[in-house]
Amino acid sequence: MVNEKTEVVQDILKAAKKRLINYGLDKTTMNEIADDIGMSKASLYYYFTNKEDLFRAVIQHEHDHFIQQQVVHLPQVEDCCQLLFDYADDRLSFFQDFLNLNKLSLGSINKSKPAISRLFATFRDHEILHIERILRKGVANHSFASIDIPAYAELFISVLQGLRRNIILKKDLIDISQEDYRLLREQYQLLVQLFCKGIKHES
Repeated sequence: MVNEKTEVVQDILKAAKKRLINYGLDKTTMNEIADDIGMSKASLYYYFTNKEDLFRAVIQHEHDHFIQQQVVHLPQVEDCCQLLFDYADDRLSFFQDFLNLNKLSLGSINKSKPAISRLFATFRDHEILHIERILRKGVANHSFASIDIPAYAELFISVLQGLRRNIILKKDLIDISQEDYRLLREQYQLLVQLFCKGIKHES
């Protein structure tokens, strides 16, 4: 049986995510979120002390959901290079969704970043751990050579981050075009091809 408090929190996060996607953090208010789910503002503050706390909770929820989806996907695909392709593609879609969620200028993001930096650091750690799972599976089924799995997993995630950051740094606003996404997807595909070729087990 689902805990009633958990259900309420899920409803709040869902409403907050919808508001943030449509209007961004700066133009979203706690009153509006409370109204959306028929809750008093006082009740909303019982669960989240301010808008920034709620924003962080939405990000945390999205991070957790993404990783959970990847873990479920892992045993469904035997080809470990395909798993890396799938991860890179899913991560790009997640990146796009997150930018939609966070409609802010770079200046606004930099101001809010100290409050959420730990969330991103933890998410990165979880990403690395998941790539380790894929690499470990590849070594076990002899798709990949025997490698330093933690080092290669961290390298893979670092390069993905670097490619994304290269796109963002060219922008004054977080406004990534479809052409940018197309280019980034092509770069991700090339990265996975090179990565798999480099660690392929030679029989």
